[in-house]
Amino acid sequence: MGRRKRSKVTTFASSQCVYGDIQYSSEDGYAKHLPVDYTVAFSNKCQLACSMCDASYSEGIALESEGFLKADSALEKNKWIRQRRALHAFDAVPSPEQWEAVRSNIVQSAESVWFVGGEPLLIDEVRKTLVGLLEKATMRRITVGMSTNLQFFNEDIIDLMNQPDWHYSRTNIGLDGVGNVFEYVRHLGNWELLEKNIHRLLSETRHIQICFSVVLQAYNILHFTDILRWIELLPLDHRVSVAVSVLKNPPQLQYLSLGRAKICDAAEKLQGYLKNAELTLRWPNLQERLQGILNHLRHLQTLAPAMDANELTDFTQTMDGLRNTQWRDM
Repeated sequence: MGRRKRSKVTTFASSQCVYGDIQYSSEDGYAKHLPVDYTVAFSNKCQLACSMCDASYSEGIALESEGFLKADSALEKNKWIRQRRALHAFDAVPSPEQWEAVRSNIVQSAESVWFVGGEPLLIDEVRKTLVGLLEKATMRRITVGMSTNLQFFNEDIIDLMNQPDWHYSRTNIGLDGVGNVFEYVRHLGNWELLEKNIHRLLSETRHIQICFSVVLQAYNILHFTDILRWIELLPLDHRVSVAVSVLKNPPQLQYLSLGRAKICDAAEKLQGYLKNAELTLRWPNLQERLQGILNHLRHLQTLAPAMDANELTDFTQTMDGLRNTQWRDM
């Protein structure tokens, strides 16, 4: 009987790390039983202010929200600004000494480490942890991975991720639109920069599994097939995959809020794509996933008249007014 895996989530918001039935305080740098699977968020440092995110995961949203409040203190009562600020996230940021203790334990015991953020490519603690883990990679099988917006190509971290000594190395790239749609969903993002960095990652690495992660929501469901067709044009190899999920939070951005007409449009576009989909020939499991999404859209058409789009409209108009942007599908 194999030993039980323990998952450990370490967040920047607290110096305490809780996993399974063991509570570990990073202050003393010791835990009786260390886990082998880690998900680590060293910081909320991120340059973007994505529509579906909040300040717990993005310093960009924190700074943006504070800028809004400085310009108009009445926004303190706006529910969308309050939702996105999530000030509780900044209550207890660990000291460098505490994080060093966390890194030490990760290097000592980890078999699997997934870096989240914030943006891992902006966080030096990620690099330091990878350096320590790589020294152990010849002695035990270690899997590493990260979720990134790839708006910054950190050569040091990417080079570490690309080392052949890892048992498995994977990078998930958030791809929630193409062109203007991407820049709207991932506010403050630059599509041309992302495109450039994706091509660079594909051409300059050999040992990183690359997954395009698409999260469907109200702002991109009508342009989902544009994302798929853009991926088809890439120089794809055996390392590349596509993962598609459906946004649950924040609820106002779920695509079920769009109403019957737009949900029908999204379904027709996806059905048309599936008739001649090159990607599904490469990844048969993607065909099944896309068919499931199409079935969900068809089902929602029967419910759409009962849906309330007021939350989506209010949120969109509030953010567009503050950012001087415009959602083209409104």
